[in-house]
Amino acid sequence: MKTRLGLQARLVALILGLALPIFLISIIFNSITASDAMTTQAETLLQTINQDLVASTNTWLDLNSGSLRQLTLSKDIISLDPAKQKPVLQAIILAQPDVYLASTTNSSGFNIARSDSAMLTDYNTQQWYLSSRAGAAFSYQTLIDQGRPSLVIAAP
Repeated sequence: MKTRLGLQARLVALILGLALPIFLISIIFNSITASDAMTTQAETLLQTINQDLVASTNTWLDLNSGSLRQLTLSKDIISLDPAKQKPVLQAIILAQPDVYLASTTNSSGFNIARSDSAMLTDYNTQQWYLSSRAGAAFSYQTLIDQGRPSLVIAAP
């Protein structure tokens, strides 16, 4: 016995047969387009944040390098007298809360004076000392000191 579908059922099947693939293609296309748009937006935002971070970091380094350069011109620092240097180094710590240690070293890499009360230290193996000794205007070294990340900025 052959069952024939009525006209209404055939029209519904035909409409579904045509509309469903178009609907699925539309969903896939919109998903891909939205994904591309979100990726582009995220990349643009990350580039902007990166540029702002670079600018802020450069400004911070310039300001701190300038302060260090000014410090190297101080008569008390140039004197190489620990008694004259220590108050200057302690003033730096008071003025700049992010700085936890200011110190001076001699040409051999050994501390002359420190802003804290720790024992004088030999830094002759540190990269910042070696770079300064080699004539770099400023030397930078990142390290972990006292359990926290640190940036050492040095000038001859």
